[in-house]
Amino acid sequence: MIQVIGRALDIIEFVAKHPGEVKPLGVIADEVGLNHGTCANILKTLVNRNYIEKVDGKKGYRLGMMAFKLSGTRDYKNDLIEAARAEMEMLTKKFNENTLLSVLHKNNRLAILRINSNNQVQVITPTEKEAFNSSTGRLLMALLSKEDLDTFVATYGLPKEKSSRTISRTKFIADLADIRKKGYATHLPDDEILGIAVPIYQQQKAVASLSIYLPAFRSTEAKIRLMLKQLLLSAETISQQLS
Repeated sequence: MIQVIGRALDIIEFVAKHPGEVKPLGVIADEVGLNHGTCANILKTLVNRNYIEKVDGKKGYRLGMMAFKLSGTRDYKNDLIEAARAEMEMLTKKFNENTLLSVLHKNNRLAILRINSNNQVQVITPTEKEAFNSSTGRLLMALLSKEDLDTFVATYGLPKEKSSRTISRTKFIADLADIRKKGYATHLPDDEILGIAVPIYQQQKAVASLSIYLPAFRSTEAKIRLMLKQLLLSAETISQQLS
């Protein structure tokens, strides 16, 4: 066996023993018998290929999305999904609009659960979408710590405006500060799809967003207020289950 492949598999197998836990670099390296530099290099490749997920800058690593897919595990971040499912089904039934549970994955918002309405006109949203171009992604970026946001911008750069010009850092920070102050995000892009997103917390940290999205022509100010109110209540319920 090529040595580096064996080492990569050793790392995946060790992290997979406790898929929800975050393992520091030193713990992983010591467990699989590698020096820290070699282990860091292999982890970098595994992170780039989504077999391992890097968490909170330098705090550690956990099993990534591709490892779940290969193992046949249907649900990524299963504890979060199961905590949110009933509330999302209630929201979709109450408003007959689609609901979405999302996390921030690299520079995209990643949908990990969706509950669709039975409306004839359906909004089709991709599983992964550039974070700044969605209400869920904007919200999750706004709730990053200053250190993590700085790392995000250093890694992926600043988003682009509709004119394809890069947005200024001042405007970018101001937009996120406004979302952080309100505690929720809305977004209405050129395709006239309205998204309303609120945060879900675990141990006082935003770990996901809960959103309703619908064609703008089906929205009214009164309906938006009702959806936002219920979204906030549902997010609080889910957060309590995760505590």
